[in-house]
Amino acid sequence: WLVVVAVIVVGLIVGFSVRGCDKTDSHSWEAVDSNEVMAVDELPFDTAYIPHTVNGAKMTYNGVSYKYTGDVNEDGQPEGKGRGVYEDGTYEGEYVNGCRQGEATFVTTGGEDKFEGLFWGDEYHEGTLTLVDDGSFFKGTFSGNEPYTGTWYNKDGSVYCKLINGKMR
Repeated sequence: WLVVVAVIVVGLIVGFSVRGCDKTDSHSWEAVDSNEVMAVDELPFDTAYIPHTVNGAKMTYNGVSYKYTGDVNEDGQPEGKGRGVYEDGTYEGEYVNGCRQGEATFVTTGGEDKFEGLFWGDEYHEGTLTLVDDGSFFKGTFSGNEPYTGTWYNKDGSVYCKLINGKMR
């Protein structure tokens, strides 16, 4: 019994310590289709046929505004596959409770950087970041959207350097 209790306690601690997207993060939306602005109580859908797809909806999540096309949940938050056009780039992939979370691609506005991989808690989590200008790329994990543990490669695929816990090795 002690082993079972220990496993449950460890699972709860890990579950509470891992930051993901949740409904306590601030979010709002102003439009449901194209550029038409509607109040929340004027939505042209109800929970009878949720999920619903929106096109060009103006969204705000944690103070960041963007245009969203994709599925929304019963609260009007992006949920499932979608495309968000942000000031700093375009995200195509999965959303959970209104934030970017899951498999996705993000390309910066100027096309300088391209990330392909897993987002978690609205940030890069694990994948490949390619610097389009010189073709170099990083494969590994990220912390605060910065390469953290993994390998930087030159355009030709040769190893440039390794990072461990954000430090070059």
